Amino acid sequence: MKMIRWVMVPVGILGSLIGLPQGRAIATPFPRVDDLAEPHLRAEQPQPPEELTRVERLQADLNLGQSTLQPRVSALENQVNTLEAQQFSPTTLLQGEAVMGLVGVAGTMRADRDKPLESRPSLGYRIRLNFTTSFTGRDTLRFRLQSRDIPELEEVTGTQMANLGFDGLTNQKVEMDRLDYETKLTPNLQAKLLVIGGGLGDFVPTVNPLFSSSGSGSISNFGRENPIRRLADSPGLGLSYDVTRQVNLALGYVAPRGNDPEQGLFGGRYGAIAQITLKPQKALRLGLTYVRSFNGAGTGTGSELGEDPFDDESEAILTQGLGAEVSWEIAPNVVLGGRTGYLWATAQDLEARPTADIFTWSASLGLVDLGGKGNLAGFIVGTPPQVLRNQFDPNEVDADAALHLELFYRMQINDFLAITPGLIIIQNPEHRSSEPLYIGTIRTTLTF
Repeated sequence: MKMIRWVMVPVGILGSLIGLPQGRAIATPFPRVDDLAEPHLRAEQPQPPEELTRVERLQADLNLGQSTLQPRVSALENQVNTLEAQQFSPTTLLQGEAVMGLVGVAGTMRADRDKPLESRPSLGYRIRLNFTTSFTGRDTLRFRLQSRDIPELEEVTGTQMANLGFDGLTNQKVEMDRLDYETKLTPNLQAKLLVIGGGLGDFVPTVNPLFSSSGSGSISNFGRENPIRRLADSPGLGLSYDVTRQVNLALGYVAPRGNDPEQGLFGGRYGAIAQITLKPQKALRLGLTYVRSFNGAGTGTGSELGEDPFDDESEAILTQGLGAEVSWEIAPNVVLGGRTGYLWATAQDLEARPTADIFTWSASLGLVDLGGKGNLAGFIVGTPPQVLRNQFDPNEVDADAALHLELFYRMQINDFLAITPGLIIIQNPEHRSSEPLYIGTIRTTLTF
């Protein structure tokens, strides 16, 4: 005799979804009762009338259950399909960051040698509110409000080599500091529109993210990223394409006066960047960068001469540059980093089109989770952008290379509070043989 095993399954959650009352049970699979009764009906011995009645009743119940359940299952499938197609709704995430900086500067003379260095400890702040919105789940709209009162140390020291990574003034006002939008065009291709804030470096991947954040990374402007990525700022647009899981190609274009109808995006100063980022293994990252800008040779991190090697005589400076960067986790939580950058600026509107060569380098060491989870000890040594050769005036070069030495230790007190004491020593500031500058700071960062 053919045996059919019935498995009774409580309705539970499925029943509540399709409208069946609690306590009901459904049998799975759903065989036809004819199949169930067929062995009995075909048996040689006659079946008792009460068993035939029971089979007929079971057949009627199952047919009724199937006719009732099938429309509800179909309706449930339609609802699931609708939810899958429309599962995302626009959401906005609010995040805040408050930075308080205690800053002190020591030294004998200002870097520009105008007068003795005079400075006293100061306390400043920076507050940011970040609004992050997504409309489709594959895009991100960001805008940021900011107020800050941490003066640039260039005003005290006579060199922008001393500027911190979190300084700036808004005169006790709130400003819109950032506005950008990015979206995935394909699974491997992403587009980004930068309207306010940021620059060329925001269009390409960060090779060493340990030091890049102004609130939790390097305490100096120079230490955060390769200076050649700072040649020009927003507005602009860019594309990022993942060639493979290990290779990314990113392009970016900005026009600092792109909101001016007379110059627009393509009629005045501009900057462009292209970078290939390689990740041959989890612990190793490499970046090769090309930059190009018009009427912008300064990076905001080097000497005064490096900002304009042509003594303000040229109004058409074309700057090109190459950079290389590496980040290597040589052991668990021990990350070595290095970068170099070379710029050549040409005064296109001067006789003989003179060129100036500018060079920078740095090396870094990051010790992650040193002394506790979330902590970071950072060491940075390098030379800010230095004019090595100048065809405009062979005597106008940076003869004595400056050396930037930086040490900081971020203590992650809890999920919301980090305290980072740090020290910066600049030998030969402004690439001139002179007494070093000492900059000390305690950066306290609150996130919420």
